[in-house]
Order: sequence, then structure tokens, then C-alpha cells
Amino acid sequence: MRRSEATILTTHGGSLPRPPELASMLRAREAGEHVDADELERLTTEAVNAVVEQQAQTGLSVINDGEMGRPSYVTYVT
Repeated sequence: MRRSEATILTTHGGSLPRPPELASMLRAREAGEHVDADELERLTTEAVNAVVEQQAQTGLSVINDGEMGRPSYVTYVT
């Protein structure tokens, strides 16, 4: 676990907005439709890279993938 005595560490909780094409593909996969696995991986990787960069530029202390590989936070419940 990351700790600091000099600053207040910051992050966010939950999902971050996904690019529309990725969100659509994730919903289709969740609905049981066939999706191109290579394309899904490419879109997910691009989205994670972009959201990590955005969080770093914002100055967040604890950076995460923004749940890019999941259709929504509620999938944890199901």
C-alpha cells in the first residue's frame, strides 16, 4: 500500500467513462453476442493507456485502469 506523510494521496472510486466503441463491444459480449477478441483487447488496451495518462496528468497519486475491461461496475454484483 502506498503511504505518504507529506501529501494527501488522492484517487477516484469506481468506473471511468469508456470510449463508445469499447462500451458497445463490452455490452455485446455481456449479452452473449460474439465479439472479435483481438479487437476487444486492442480497444481495452488503448482505453486503459489513455485513462492512465489522463489520471497521471491530473496528478492523482493512486492510478488505476478505470474499469475499462468491464461493461459496468455492477458486473461485480452479478
